Amino acid sequence: KAKRAACLQLFAEEEADVASRVKTALLAEGAVIDPPALDAFVGDLPGNRALANSEIEKLALYARGLGRPLSLADVRALSATDVKQAISGIVAAALDGCPGEAQTAFDKLSENGTSGISILRSLQMEVLRMLSAHEKIAGGDGNPGKYLRPPIWPNEWPAFRARLGKWPARRLMRVMERIHDAERQTKLAGATGDPVIRLLINDLARAAENVR
Repeated sequence: KAKRAACLQLFAEEEADVASRVKTALLAEGAVIDPPALDAFVGDLPGNRALANSEIEKLALYARGLGRPLSLADVRALSATDVKQAISGIVAAALDGCPGEAQTAFDKLSENGTSGISILRSLQMEVLRMLSAHEKIAGGDGNPGKYLRPPIWPNEWPAFRARLGKWPARRLMRVMERIHDAERQTKLAGATGDPVIRLLINDLARAAENVR
C-alpha cells in the first residue's frame, strides 16, 4: 500500500466567474447582454464545463451582429430551439439506427435537466407520423410526405423512406406499446425514471441498426 496519497480538490465555478466568462465571450463579438438575461443564461448552464463552454459559444454566435443587447426573450428562444432540435436528434438517431449518436444526445439533454417525458412525447409523435405514412403508402400514395403532420419535404423524403423501411407498421405498433410502458414506469419512478427512457432509446437504435 502507498504510504502517501495526493488529494486534488476540484471546485465548481462561482456564478460570478461564469457570468464574467459569458460577458467576455460576448464582448469579443461586439455584443452585450441585459442583466436579467445574463442571470437566466448562467443559471441554466450545465455543470459540465465543456458543455457550458459550448453553450456560451453558441450564445456569442447568436449575438454577433445583433445590433442590440441580448434580452431574456433571446435567451429563452435560443434555449427552447436547442432543446427541441436536440430531442428531434435523439428520436432520429434512435429510429435510424445510430445508438452512439442517440446516447450522446441523451446525455446532453439529461445534463441540461430536460424531462424524459418530453423525449417520449416526441418519439410518440414521430412513430404516429410513420404509421400514417405507412397507411397512405398502402392506400396507393407512393410519396405522401406533404400530407403528413408535420410534412416531409421532397429533399427529406429519401431518408424518411429509408427509416420507414426499417420500421414496418406492425413493428411500430410494438414501439407504441413500449412508449406507453416507459411513460408509465417513468411517472412511477419520478426523478429516477430516465434510465427507463435511455434503455428504450438504446433498444430502438440497436434494433434499427441491425436491419439491413
